[in-house]
Amino acid sequence: MAKRRIIPKLQLSESSILPDELVLVTTKKYKNFLEIGSPVSQAKIYEAQCIDELILLYLSPSKGKHDNKDLFLKTLRALSSEVFIPLGVGGGIEHIDDIKILLQNGADKVVINSVAHKSPEFVRKAANRFGSQCIVVSIDFRLTQTNEVELYSNGGQVLEDVDPDQWINKMVSFGAGELIFNAIDCDGSMNGLPTDLLKSLTQEINVPIIISGGCGEAQHFVDGFNELAIEAIAAGTFFCKQDQNPIQIRSQIQNAGIELRSYT
Repeated sequence: MAKRRIIPKLQLSESSILPDELVLVTTKKYKNFLEIGSPVSQAKIYEAQCIDELILLYLSPSKGKHDNKDLFLKTLRALSSEVFIPLGVGGGIEHIDDIKILLQNGADKVVINSVAHKSPEFVRKAANRFGSQCIVVSIDFRLTQTNEVELYSNGGQVLEDVDPDQWINKMVSFGAGELIFNAIDCDGSMNGLPTDLLKSLTQEINVPIIISGGCGEAQHFVDGFNELAIEAIAAGTFFCKQDQNPIQIRSQIQNAGIELRSYT
């Protein structure tokens, strides 16, 4: 397996304070948005602290607000002009040309979820046009009271009537070059990754896997890497709220005997 990665996740939403601005937010179970600050400033800090990859997500607006892709593109352009590290970008992708526009404005990879559930063939078409290495499919899941795994789209709002294992295999066979597994009920909890559940979901997948949801301390990263056959762990709330920067986390993970990708 290649050296592992840790990836800060920047979640963006419309500001309730600043008009015509997208701000960095944290969430809990995909809800309870808390405004943190400027995504561009935070990304510059991450780059200075030796992070070599970021995920940038535009969260679907709520409470009567309207989708504002132009504002998202403006923010993406501003960020990519200041930060020179790979960006995985997602949110609001509905058409193949949306991917082209994101790539033209600074994205290196795109993260898709809802549009794949609406039309699985979208993944095949996107991979054929832009290359599998560019296509990341997001698997947003939660566990029911009867211990059944359910998959969701539209920011965790729509339950999809699909078999999780069959869906994951289909996404890979259609050309997804990477998968990111997001544990909805662990989002923002900082209580640890659901490693047992993730172990059952991520077995025998032949593309790189990112997991996200629940990291609250360095040991949670260590446990995830030790217990799962994954390439990367992404975290949003952890990096926004903990008094530890990426350099410190890298050191603690490496001290546990885990090889991380060397930063540039």
